[in-house]
Formats: sequence, structure tokens, C-alpha cells
Amino acid sequence: MWCGGTLGAGAADEPIDPIVGIRTTQVAPLTGSSSVNRTEGVDVIGTDLGVLAEVDGTIYIAFGDTFGYGKTNWRSNVLARTTDVEPSDGITLDGWITDELGRAREIVPGLKESNDAGGEVTKIPTALTSVDGRLYMAFMSVRRWGPPGRWDANYATWAYSDDRGEAWHVVDPPIWPEESGFIMLAVSQQRGRGNAEGYLWLLATPAGRFGGVKAARVRPEEILDRGAYQYYSGPGADGQPQWSRDPAEAVEVIPAPAGEGSLLWNPYLDRWIYTYLNERSHNMELRSAPRPWGPWSRPHTLSEAAKYPSLYGGFMTPSWVEDDGRVIYFLMSQFGPYNVYVMRAELETGGGPTDE
Repeated sequence: MWCGGTLGAGAADEPIDPIVGIRTTQVAPLTGSSSVNRTEGVDVIGTDLGVLAEVDGTIYIAFGDTFGYGKTNWRSNVLARTTDVEPSDGITLDGWITDELGRAREIVPGLKESNDAGGEVTKIPTALTSVDGRLYMAFMSVRRWGPPGRWDANYATWAYSDDRGEAWHVVDPPIWPEESGFIMLAVSQQRGRGNAEGYLWLLATPAGRFGGVKAARVRPEEILDRGAYQYYSGPGADGQPQWSRDPAEAVEVIPAPAGEGSLLWNPYLDRWIYTYLNERSHNMELRSAPRPWGPWSRPHTLSEAAKYPSLYGGFMTPSWVEDDGRVIYFLMSQFGPYNVYVMRAELETGGGPTDE
């Protein structure tokens, strides 16, 4: 079944949208006892998310809150790796960061304090990237889980590893306080349109799944410098994008609600694509844009909650595409089985121009 929108512009400032439909199917489970990876062998019975980064031919996958049998051995985050770049039959994992007992090890420990203690419940990864071989993981410090889709965060920041994920160092003081609105990140360094200079691009949402999306950029070599980030503050009088060093001046580029985003340059569309969960419809959606700051197209349904109940996530990586991006693969979580699945999405286009 095709899910999609309509070719052509809607509002006056919307770009022409090349996508007219998306056909999404489930390929295979990535985690859990029913997956080819049989992750119970590393004490991963239930986990979620799966943010991605590529380093020298290896794809790293960071998962969120992870549990063993009977919800024991709670880890806030764990890390796996793979060299599998043919996701059409599923993804085979090559290994995990493990402890002395061979169990998937927590890489950036969460404090696991009580939900109402006002401290820190857990540390959840929201994005991965790499610069000069160093692996960076963005994470949010969750202070309290609230009603579905709502939670409070203490801050967001980076942790980095110089030995391919074995040892991690947390950036302190944190890069973003809760009030910044930059809590859950989607990152890309791809050189698509609007990124000729090779910036690291961020699309970010506040804590929870009901906020809008804002954009920022930073030079990769300055990723740990809080003052180096530039936040998109809207077009100037000449129509050119304006940038501010103050996250309070950032403007929304995609309206609420959005949560757990992922950003990818798609050569087939000659556009950026952004996937996220719409908590009001409970569906995953996809938008496209000529540049990371937009203007972003109308939303297209990527995965339907009616078919995949309690879905969320939707994380992409450059190597998991076919036909230059006409087909994309992504990782999607389902809360009920509490595991991660490899998904396939085929994009149907109208064949019209893709420029705004």
C-alpha cells in the first residue's frame, strides 16, 4: 500500500515536493531472540532506538534503555557494530561493546535515580557521528518520564570515544541546557545542497515528542566548542539565511509535533530528508527539503501505527540505500515487543522538478 501526499506546492513558501508516495515494509528484526542476531546471547532481550554513524567501513549502532531477562540488567545505552551494507535481507551485527561476562555493556552510565527524585533517570542516545576517526554520541539526560510522549531533561551533550566505542568521555559542562530546545538531535555531515563547506548539521527538538524542529550547524573540528554553534534564525531582508550564536534566537523549520529525528542527504531526490515520529497521529513521517534549514515539504506517512503499533524511531545512514536513495532502509522501534526492526521504504516521485 502506498502512503503519500500530493505533488506540487501547498503554501506559497513551500518547495515543490517530488514525493507522491512511500511504500514501507518490514524487512527483519534487528534485535531480540527472533532476530538473526539472537541478541539474548549478549543479554539484550529488549532495547530500542538505534542511532547510526559510519567510520572507516564500520557502522556503529547506539541503542537506548536496554534490558536482560525479566527486565534485569538495565543499561541506559549499549553499542553494537556491523559492516553489513546490504540491508535487503536484514542486518547482521558483527559485535558489541561487552563486559567481562560477555554482556552488552553500558557505555555512558545513567544514574538510574527514581523518576520523581529530580535527578537523572537515564542517559538516552539521540545521534551518532564521527570526526577524524573519533566517535561522538549525542545523548539527553532524562530527569523525569511523564505521560506518553512527554518527559523532562536536564541537558543534552556529547560523549566521545577514541577507541571505537570502548571508553567514553562526557563533555562537561553540557553543550545544551534543557531550555535551549536542542535536546534530541539528528546530525549529518554529508555534502548535499546547502553544505558545500562541510558543516556538521543538526536538526533538533526539545525533550518529548510535541516540540518543533530547529536547525544549527558547526564546523566538525569545533564540535565540542559550545560557542561555535550557529543557529538558524530565519531569512534576512535579502532572503539569505541568518545565523546566530544564541540558541534562543533559533526559529522552527518544521512545526510541532516531532520526536526522534534522523537527517539524510538523498541523491535520488537531490534533497535532504528528515524522518520523525508524529505523536498526535502516532505515525512516522518523512519530509524533504533542498537545504537542511528548509523550506521543508509537507509530511508524508512513512510508517503507520495501525500496522506497526507503538512505533517510534526511524534512523537512517548513508550506506543503507538503494538506487541512490530511491529506496531507503531505516531502524524502527516498537514499544510493545520493545525491540528494533530493519525497515524498507520505496519512494515514488512524480518526475517533476525538485528545486523550490
